[in-house]
Amino acid sequence: MTVSAASYNRPLRVMWIWHAAVVAEYQKPLSALGNYPDLDLTLIVPKRWPERGGQMVSAEDPGNVSYRLVKARTLFTGFYYIYFFPSLLYQLWRYRPDIIYCYEEAHTFMAVFVLTLRRLFLPESRVLLYAAQNIKKRYPLPFRLFESYSFRHTDGILACGTRVAETLRSKGYRRLLKVVALPTDSCAFSPDRERGRQARLDLAIPQDALVIGYAGKLVEEKGLRTFWWAFAQLACERGDIHLALAGGGPLMQEIQVLACEAGLQGQVHLPGVIHNSALPAFINALDIFVLPSETRPNWREQFGRVAVEAM
Repeated sequence: MTVSAASYNRPLRVMWIWHAAVVAEYQKPLSALGNYPDLDLTLIVPKRWPERGGQMVSAEDPGNVSYRLVKARTLFTGFYYIYFFPSLLYQLWRYRPDIIYCYEEAHTFMAVFVLTLRRLFLPESRVLLYAAQNIKKRYPLPFRLFESYSFRHTDGILACGTRVAETLRSKGYRRLLKVVALPTDSCAFSPDRERGRQARLDLAIPQDALVIGYAGKLVEEKGLRTFWWAFAQLACERGDIHLALAGGGPLMQEIQVLACEAGLQGQVHLPGVIHNSALPAFINALDIFVLPSETRPNWREQFGRVAVEAM
């Protein structure tokens, strides 16, 4: 697929559809792309979506953006596999994109919805989908049919990793496939001793403590039970070790109970879900960052962006 602004003698019209971009932090790549004069970029996001550990987030506006931000109503809000924008046909007809980047997986209704509207009303446009599934799964109906339809009709898929790309090929996808790693803001996620010092104050952690931490969902597959066991062994050997786990999930209460039973509640810090803008400060407060994900038959860490941010 080769499309360029020169082919149209005007800026290339690109429409990016992304449910998670209700969070302003996620819109940073679009800010960079929007600065190119030969791109006319439109981002469509839900008016509200559960992000940050499942909390309902109203679409955030970063301000002074270099692209067009459309906050649209969704049906089945929060249900990733079946949600869609009722006004999408209107948005497509209004902005007439040359390229539609539907940042959704091939097995979702949203992908099928976009591809069908394109075929019926904008046949000259091109559609790209996103992929992060790195385990070969046979989805139940109707999602298996959605995936098959998307494989046949999309113009390309951008995979977030090489294993994801291998999984797509093993499932029979034969069209354009590119591996595009998830972006990280290397300016925001950079060493900052003062921010780390302040974060320790906010968490009531001594400045001279050895702090081991994690940020993400507090769920079993992230390996947090194993992480707790390892920390508890270390804490028995030295009293200056502290554990900081940022995020929300079903294991939060269990870890609180384990800390109390072990007499380590003063060394365990659970600030809950923290705002994306506060994550660099939290990571700067750590001496060691751990992402202890444990592969399961039906789950494998897709990318681990927080590990890259910690690096």
